[in-house]
Amino acid sequence: KKGLALRSGSGVDTALDIDPARFTVTAWIRLDKHPQGADARRWIVCREAHEFTDRNVSLFVDGTNICAYLNIGGGQAGCLEARGTGDPLPLNKWIQVAVTYDGDTLRVFQEGRETGSKKIGKERTGGKSPLTIGARSDRFSIFDCGDIDEVRYFKRAIGPAELAGSGDSSAGLVKSWDFDAQGSANPAKQIVEEAGLEAAYRGLLK
Repeated sequence: KKGLALRSGSGVDTALDIDPARFTVTAWIRLDKHPQGADARRWIVCREAHEFTDRNVSLFVDGTNICAYLNIGGGQAGCLEARGTGDPLPLNKWIQVAVTYDGDTLRVFQEGRETGSKKIGKERTGGKSPLTIGARSDRFSIFDCGDIDEVRYFKRAIGPAELAGSGDSSAGLVKSWDFDAQGSANPAKQIVEEAGLEAAYRGLLK
């Protein structure tokens, strides 16, 4: 398909008033390179300032893998990580990635396939902070390795069979951001118009 995607230069903050105890965050990404260097993490989405902040939810690329953080309780001790393993994330191809938490286990997925998990067994308390797309919320790291589109935030933990399906389920959907959608009712389009960030978006072939 053809349309617009986010190639972020600084990240975009967007309001998200609901922060459920159990959740799924999905996104489509297309990498044009694998991040490298001493810190190869590049955030796709982030809620709260960073991974050591209580209530943080992060979905990010680390080198060649998809990973996620969840912080319950704050500080380094409260930061829990699910790290994907297996085949490297492909380059120059749109793929769906996801993080889920069901109140027991944090899981990360690539194309509906679970690639990593971390058993936690704790309930989390949500907040009302914005969701940052394309960067860690404190701008320590930005997603400078490709493109992001079709971000979805659900108030339930979606299983692998459903993630591997059509990917357009709306059951439990809290909010979505489609950077190629048309019309002023589209939250992503409103972000661009209100923040004056047209330069961060460009037409791309999908």
